[in-house]
Amino acid sequence: MAVYVMCVWPVHGDDPRGEVRNIINDVEKVLAEDRACNMAYFCPISLAEVSAIAAEKIGDDELAERYALFCVDRYAIGTDASRISAQLLLGRIEQRRGKRAAAVAQFEAATTGALSSCQLLMALTAGFECGGDEGASIVDRAVAAIGRPREELIAEYAAAGGKGE
Repeated sequence: MAVYVMCVWPVHGDDPRGEVRNIINDVEKVLAEDRACNMAYFCPISLAEVSAIAAEKIGDDELAERYALFCVDRYAIGTDASRISAQLLLGRIEQRRGKRAAAVAQFEAATTGALSSCQLLMALTAGFECGGDEGASIVDRAVAAIGRPREELIAEYAAAGGKGE
């Protein structure tokens, strides 16, 4: 049940009975399930990653950070999308804390991983989420790696629901 709830909830974003909060508050159980099932090795997303995203949506940055740091450590080799997603989340948390340098470092780390593993839209996302001159530089690198006109990419990204420039 926990895996089902955690995988469906981010799409719908509604938790009227508090099921998601109850699940993600039991950090040790979620992380044990993540370790046991190696879900991220068979799926493009891990249970810990979904928990980090859920905690961020609920507004609990401390809990989101705990799960994201687990993902960065656990998926340091392979499963690039889960690690990159966690680094993006950590960048957003640092931005909310007003720690620009720490946020940029997370977005740069996500970009490096994204570009080296051909997760090019994740690199583009890192640039948009980073913002500022640093973000523009990341967007430029992502656009160059993708090899398509900047204006087209930005328009398609925005049309798909992304928060472009």
